[in-house]
Amino acid sequence: MTNCSIINKPPRFLFTILTSLIAGLLVAGIVMAWTNPTANPPSGGGALYYYNGNVGIATSTPSEKLEVNGNIKAVAFLYSSDYNLKKNIQPLSNQLEKILNLQGVSFDWKANDKNDVGFIAQEVEKVFPEVVYTNKETGLKSIDYAKLTVFLVEAIKEQQIEIEKLKAIK
Repeated sequence: MTNCSIINKPPRFLFTILTSLIAGLLVAGIVMAWTNPTANPPSGGGALYYYNGNVGIATSTPSEKLEVNGNIKAVAFLYSSDYNLKKNIQPLSNQLEKILNLQGVSFDWKANDKNDVGFIAQEVEKVFPEVVYTNKETGLKSIDYAKLTVFLVEAIKEQQIEIEKLKAIK
């Protein structure tokens, strides 16, 4: 086992490698994070910017803690939801009527002419203000689409009750 002498001394050897690797990553991260923002980030993305305490990927003036100008791919997005983190818990009711007030739209993004579908934040805000966020700096509105799921589930349950009533009449 003379070929495996590295394994006989893991603490010192691994410590040296890990320290060098971490130092290299930190230096690279600091250099990238302190890149001065420019008016037009490179097209094609990938540039990392640090601006007013926020991090932007392919956007030089991020207005959130992390703003990405492009798609994000992940295995999962997890949202804190544990009972122990909440108080004043109340069930939702009469959500079907609210859902019926939403209007889905198709549209083209002004920035790149890409066709897309969704809602208009100002319209959603009238029905579900708790899912709309207004950026304090820009005034632009965003929708937390994941939170709409709660209202959709409750509306489906209300519909199911109506369906069961109709079935009972027959």
